[in-house]
Amino acid sequence: MSEVKRNHHLPRFYLDAWADQDGQIVLRRRGGGKAAATSVGNAAVKNRLYTQNAESLLGATETAAAPIIRSLLHDTGVIDDPENRRVLSQFMAELMARQRYMGTFMGLTPQMYCAVLEANPDPANTLEILRGEFGPDLTLRDAERVLARIEKMHANLGEKYPEKTMRQIQADVLAEAASPDFSRSLQSYFVEGEDSDRILEEFSKSLRSRQWLVCRSTGSEFITSDQPVFKHPTWLDRDGIGPHDTLCFVVSPTLLLKMGDESGHRRWGEKEVHELNLYIAKHCDHQIIATPANEDYLGRIRLGKHRPWGFARSSQPPRVPRRVAS
Repeated sequence: MSEVKRNHHLPRFYLDAWADQDGQIVLRRRGGGKAAATSVGNAAVKNRLYTQNAESLLGATETAAAPIIRSLLHDTGVIDDPENRRVLSQFMAELMARQRYMGTFMGLTPQMYCAVLEANPDPANTLEILRGEFGPDLTLRDAERVLARIEKMHANLGEKYPEKTMRQIQADVLAEAASPDFSRSLQSYFVEGEDSDRILEEFSKSLRSRQWLVCRSTGSEFITSDQPVFKHPTWLDRDGIGPHDTLCFVVSPTLLLKMGDESGHRRWGEKEVHELNLYIAKHCDHQIIATPANEDYLGRIRLGKHRPWGFARSSQPPRVPRRVAS
């Protein structure tokens, strides 16, 4: 099998729902005020994001989910089938997992990661480095969280390679972080880690155990983002899904699924759709997406202040999967 060199972190079949007859969607990225048209093939894509093995693992779930989602656009009754719900829940769980580590470790660039590793393991020094990249609002608690996650990763690697000293492991991590393939190898590490299957199955079961509410828009269109599955009304804590959390999945410009304590069907008016769109735009990681007809709307909608994933408000540092697929 030849290697896929352009990897989509949002599947193309999912983005097709926002495309016009020419395959165009409208995308707006953080840091730029304008929304611009682009093709589905050129959106949410990064060269060599995954290894071939990671791409195959994600592709298998997408292949199973694609026909169900396409059918769902025309017949919401397909979610009443338990097997369809299982497949869709697995797909949503993988979307959550891949978005969690879409960039590099904790949202740091390889250069920033190297700077943190090369500095003395002191929270004050780390905070100074991080503030140079992310601004003065970061706290000592943020720096401590970053250092704790780095220490946890080193400990995991120490268990995997017991013949190496911690100094050797740290040197290996530094060398890898400095390489152009750092993002790719790290992203694939989380996709292929040895307990990711268990974590994803926990997420999938948690989604299936909820009641599913089908929400249809009446006129206004939903936008989507690089986090199409999210917790509402409190943004997703990526450590897991709590027993009382309600999650949303933006399926298309006219369809939204809510997994919580309600079932059935509901119609959403312009105000409800707009409020949810504001919520999506506020919490996106890198980009928001709409149909070409909504280009002006996407350009006007307010994007919230970006906080890298590693600094998300959370009581616990995110769990670090460690699976190697057989």
